[in-house]
Amino acid sequence: MNSGKTTLTDLVTVDGVLERGKRVCQVASSVGDVYAKVSFLRALGIDAVPLIGHSSRGEHAARYWRTMVEESAALIPDGVTPPDPAAGYANVSCLLEPFRQVMRPDWAQLAVQDFPCRGRLREAGVDRPPPCDCPLLAVCPAQKALRDVAGAQVWVTTPQALVGTKADPADADVRWLEQVQHDMDLLIIDEADAVQQVLDDRFVQEENLVSGEDGWTHRMDDCTNRAMARVSMAAASDPEVQQWYELLLTHQQAVFTLYRLALSEGGEALRDLLGGGTFTAHSLFREAARTLFGLPRHGEGDKAVEDSAEDFYQQHLQDFAEEPVGNKAHPLQSLVAALTATPRDEESICGALDAWIDANASMDAREAGAIDQDRSMLRLVVEAAKKAGVRQIKIHDTRRTCGSLLAARDVHPRCHDDHAPQPDRAHDGHLHPGAGQDHP
Repeated sequence: MNSGKTTLTDLVTVDGVLERGKRVCQVASSVGDVYAKVSFLRALGIDAVPLIGHSSRGEHAARYWRTMVEESAALIPDGVTPPDPAAGYANVSCLLEPFRQVMRPDWAQLAVQDFPCRGRLREAGVDRPPPCDCPLLAVCPAQKALRDVAGAQVWVTTPQALVGTKADPADADVRWLEQVQHDMDLLIIDEADAVQQVLDDRFVQEENLVSGEDGWTHRMDDCTNRAMARVSMAAASDPEVQQWYELLLTHQQAVFTLYRLALSEGGEALRDLLGGGTFTAHSLFREAARTLFGLPRHGEGDKAVEDSAEDFYQQHLQDFAEEPVGNKAHPLQSLVAALTATPRDEESICGALDAWIDANASMDAREAGAIDQDRSMLRLVVEAAKKAGVRQIKIHDTRRTCGSLLAARDVHPRCHDDHAPQPDRAHDGHLHPGAGQDHP
């Protein structure tokens, strides 16, 4: 559906609330959209409240009022121009501000996150008084949304507030997302792509493989060497530790080779192809397939040729990209043997690459001279794709690092973790249940 999605979400919300008696939570992509949605729904007689994060509430309220001043037909509501229904929720004034006894030159108004709303006030003149809530919460304009939220028919929020803001007032320490599961009958997400990006940024675990000394590659190499040194290399006899070490060396060689290719004398075309974004064996092999079929490096080519290149990738390269080392029967296996040989034989590698390129290049690309023109770049792309390939693993397999393998050998966590023994026991407790006690 390319249009009308927002209208559809509004229709579902109105029907669910007015006709079915449901409570609905709408998730908008921005705070401006939240205020606009609250204004729209309240104008229809639906009790809607905005849920906005604490840290930037003042900034968003100021932006709301600037927009109102610039776009409203009249600055002051009257009988002709009624007040905006959402205006009552855009007040971030603290009623205790006039009572602050601070007269310093650097005095500034309290930020929203510093308001003494709950558990921040103490009775003066009392020895060790317990913290208490603000006595004006029942009439505070900044608390209007939180006072109305319990009985509201519709909650309107942003993905940031949904997953990152504590639900108030509540005894339990929960976010609004958890509270929605208890109180709402329906959760509607508008502009799902933008919302999904926010959720991915917050919840998807990611790691920079190569990023100076902080990258996973350098940290894991250092961790492995220190762990092995602490047990005087005794774990080298364990087959799983051997496998881990061999895979780590393969990974380091792949990283080194990728950098060597990109920084080589002819690597400018590869650097231009990679750009500043991420890449995988799949994306590189797709580019190789496009080059074999004479398609442009940027933009789209003929639809039939595009389809042929994609079919070639799926039939001949997709599986190989998943496991370039273990796929013994693949035509590129001779290239793998040449690339993994020690010492490196450039003549054998170029011969294997050229043989594969010539065997798979399309007739049209050869006749047009595109293959000879792009052969050097194609060699780099195929080799880089092979080095970037990773085998498929289960999520749980990622726990089987050198630390956990040493733990499986009954090596005490204090021996293979000099920074934080307690977290290591928490992660690998299933491997050494007796690690809760120190060695005598």
